[in-house]
Amino acid sequence: MSIVPTDLATAISVEGVSKTFTSRRGEIEALRGVDLHVAPGELVCLVGPSGCGKSTLLRILAGLVAPTAGRVAFGGNGEGDPRRTMVFQDHGLFPWLSLVDNVAFGLEAGGVDKAERRRRAGHLLDQLGLAAFASRYPDELSGGMRQRAAIARALLTEPQVLLMDEPFSALDAQSKLVLQQELMRLWGERGQTVVYVTHDILEAVLLGDRVYVMTGRPGTIQQEVHVTLPRPRNVHDRDHPEVKAKAWSIWSAIEGQVRQNLHIPG
Repeated sequence: MSIVPTDLATAISVEGVSKTFTSRRGEIEALRGVDLHVAPGELVCLVGPSGCGKSTLLRILAGLVAPTAGRVAFGGNGEGDPRRTMVFQDHGLFPWLSLVDNVAFGLEAGGVDKAERRRRAGHLLDQLGLAAFASRYPDELSGGMRQRAAIARALLTEPQVLLMDEPFSALDAQSKLVLQQELMRLWGERGQTVVYVTHDILEAVLLGDRVYVMTGRPGTIQQEVHVTLPRPRNVHDRDHPEVKAKAWSIWSAIEGQVRQNLHIPG
């Protein structure tokens, strides 16, 4: 995928992006003509029915998958190819490394010496309430702790663009609320450009400045929802009238496709 600089008012610009995969059963059109933009420092969420290509689009933004057609352009920070980091649903921690070394791992490729990368990782673990577990291994931690560590590892490299693929979907409801709050706090402090994929419509409205709603496969953008709720926000804003109203509006837009996927009549 070629990286194309864009204007300084836009951090990410997706223009006419389509993606078709070839399998033994033939071609599968995952995305068709997707257009969207993300401003510098904006948190934008993607929602849509299962299989609509949300994660595929995120992988295209990460440079892990090449689009079949269209282009992705980056700008807004004076660079045509910004530092990007992706946080997956599965935390992806290395079981043979301690928590602090897992978090520090991304700095090793940058040539940072072991003592310094451990120092930086330890500081971030302290911010996330994990300092006491720095020497523990992933299998000694709860799911919420492991996911916090995955976010810490992503943040430690100071990416300009943070791509998050359903990072809290495997967590229990209580852990999810805590990590939503932590994400809002960290993003508010650091101001990175974030693209966040989720199935949780309420989460998308709570976290996002804007929400792009995708159609079923092949995925395209059917709706762009602006969230005007002031920041800083917290998890108690889930009950705010605007959050509830816009969440129900998004559900109304995709309910028919979700029912179709489940073969449940409307």
